[in-house]
Order: sequence, then C-alpha cells, then structure tokens
Amino acid sequence: MEEKQIIEHLKNGDEFIYKYVYDQYSRMVYSVCFRMTGNKEEAEDVTQDVFIKLFNSINYFHEDSKLSTWIYQITVNTSLNRLRRKKVINFLSLNFWEDEKGEKEMAVDNITPETNLEKSEIQQIVQEAINSLPAKQKTAIILSRYEELSYKEISKVMELGVSAVESLIFRAKENLAKKLIHLKENYY
Repeated sequence: MEEKQIIEHLKNGDEFIYKYVYDQYSRMVYSVCFRMTGNKEEAEDVTQDVFIKLFNSINYFHEDSKLSTWIYQITVNTSLNRLRRKKVINFLSLNFWEDEKGEKEMAVDNITPETNLEKSEIQQIVQEAINSLPAKQKTAIILSRYEELSYKEISKVMELGVSAVESLIFRAKENLAKKLIHLKENYY
C-alpha cells in the first residue's frame, strides 16, 4: 500500500491501518524513546503517547514530507517533553571508536567477566557524557548514530536547517571527545 493511501485511511479512522502503522513503526519509535529516556518502562509509555498523538493529529500531517519523518518528529518531541517534565537522567550508550574501515566494532569473541565489567564501566562513563549534552545535540547524535538518519532527514525531524544539524552533530562530537578522551587513552 502506498503512503498516500495509508495516510488517507488513517484520516478516515481505519482501525486496520492504525494497527498496520503501529506494527510498521512501533519498533523504531520505541528504540528512539528508549535512547532518549534510558528507561524501558518510560520508553514504553512514551511510545504509547507517540501513537496516540499520531492518530489524534493525523489531520495535521503535511503530505510534503514522509510519514516516517513526521513520526520521528513526534517521537523526539514527545520524548523531550517527557524528559523536561520528569527531569529524568538518561542512560545512553554510543560507540565512537570505529575500526579502520569506519565500521563499528561488534566483537563478541573472548568475552571474559573482566572484559564485560570494563565494557560496562566504559558504557556508564559514555552515558554520563551523553547525558550532559544539551538536548538538541543529544537528539541530533541519537538520530544520526543510532537511527542512521541523513542530515537532511534529521533537519526535517528537528525542524532545523541542514547546516544547523551539521553544526549540532559536530559540536556534540567535539564535546563528547573532550569528555571521553581519557577513555581512549586508558582503554585503547
């Protein structure tokens, strides 16, 4: 089914399409919510809020953008609003060290309890560094690194220009590098 048809059915209150859209996007929405809130239960609540907002405000959707972009926008805004209200400390992890090919290392071989503990400690430090970022930098980093959105897509989600997104991501990486340089020296 084409996106225009899906939107038309949503606007007409088609419950089958509601379920279809939920099935298509709930994993993505939950993933962003979890990264933004750092809490499973909170992410589940925010995910429900996102879909309620989506279905209640579908008539305001501007068809000049993709449905997925609009859903990302609702997800990010709902998550940020929840964080502002509850002032939750986020738990996020981000791997900034990549191999020579630019690929994220995902090695699972030879994991020892010591390695696991070390990895956990590193993740905690990285999480704290990310928690200290301004909200817009954190959002841009999450959408870029975790959701692998292009700068253009992030600019639509965040309602900013592409150059503003580039700047946010650059500053976020700079800020994180300053805070995490000791990790690279100690562990790598």
